[in-house]
Amino acid sequence: MSRENKKTQEEKNYPEPVKTYMEKAGKGDPEAMFQAAECFCKGDGVDTDYDLALKLYRQAALKGHAEAQARMGDLYYQGMLVKQDDKQAVKWYRKAVKQGNADAMCGLGNCYYEGDGVKRDYPKALEWLKKAADKGSMKAHYVLGEMYITGRGVRKDYDEAADWLMPPAENGNRYAQFLLAELYRDGKGVRQDQKEAAKWYRLADAQGFNSPKICLAMQYNCCCGARQRKLWDIQSSVYLARNELDEAAEWFIDLAKDDDPDGMFGMGICRFTGYGLSTNHKKAAKWFSHAADSGDAVAQTLLGSMYLTGTGVKRDDKKGVKLLKKAADNDSPDARCALAACYECGAGVEKDSEEADRLYKQALEQYMQAAKQGDPDAQCAIALCYMYGYGVEADQDTAEEWFQKAAEGGNEEARRCISDAAYTDIWTLFRDRLKAGPED
Repeated sequence: MSRENKKTQEEKNYPEPVKTYMEKAGKGDPEAMFQAAECFCKGDGVDTDYDLALKLYRQAALKGHAEAQARMGDLYYQGMLVKQDDKQAVKWYRKAVKQGNADAMCGLGNCYYEGDGVKRDYPKALEWLKKAADKGSMKAHYVLGEMYITGRGVRKDYDEAADWLMPPAENGNRYAQFLLAELYRDGKGVRQDQKEAAKWYRLADAQGFNSPKICLAMQYNCCCGARQRKLWDIQSSVYLARNELDEAAEWFIDLAKDDDPDGMFGMGICRFTGYGLSTNHKKAAKWFSHAADSGDAVAQTLLGSMYLTGTGVKRDDKKGVKLLKKAADNDSPDARCALAACYECGAGVEKDSEEADRLYKQALEQYMQAAKQGDPDAQCAIALCYMYGYGVEADQDTAEEWFQKAAEGGNEEARRCISDAAYTDIWTLFRDRLKAGPED
């Protein structure tokens, strides 16, 4: 049988509706070409055939089919079926945009947003993304929500972000679900609601998005935010049913089995705090050690502080300092503060007030950068620096201002510092234990 006859025979064996699409495509119908390409690309009713799919997409696009042109833009942008080429992506997006295609508008807006294939232009990105969103593009809604969260190209506005994210989240966009969960968790743009946050994390996780699983488990363990992996203690700000805490521990166990640093870190948190598992500081130290060996700066910082205070391990100031130095090299401001305290108190290193001051100032600069982005934990850290004069001249009025900002942002330690005159912050407790020195 000749190659041409074989091809004809294969086409005759296509199942419906692919057979019909191919017959019409053979007569020059661009819509049929596009639909057939979709089937061969996705394996819908037939075996996948990427070469044939690309050929049909291109034929339909060259005949002016808007969806095919938008798809060609996507293929070039993502480097799927073709060599990645941003300029080609922009070319095809522009062709489809002229016909009012929403997906192409979103693609073109994203190119302007990222500066891919065109010069970065935030106003144009915003213009095209909003046009796409008005035409029903859920992806455009998501990108707009992300823009208003990050403040890239627009004024940061969490209310606006929540409004843009809700439609795609309800429509099943897992990335939008994740960002919406973050807003509910922190009470930004929406009323703070941990149960609502958990709901959106679950929906995103159900679609195979691993980060929400970690965040939900961390939420169950009262660690809401990157810096809420506390330096020498984990403060409880969310109280959930015991069975939910058990579920969080189960997730951490699954992650830890795969040597996932977040899973190992989470197991350490569970054992350290007693959330979901019984409190066991020795086991916590072992889990933090595994995570620290994987390069987790927060685990290195926590484990270092445990060695410096003799929590769950025999006190060893030199080991503690070594771990803090690793975390500081990983750019952890918490580690730099703790290391500065070691130099100030002579714990594990020779006393060196100049080095302590240098480290405090580095940490304060990092906290300032995070605080300007609205991080309440960083704001609380700044308040403590001003309260005690770490890296800056002590100023109680300024400290109170930062405590107020942190408290308004949901930081529990700041709230306690404001409301309870007898409250002793964990930073002071840590320094007191350093000054006490190892027990004989």
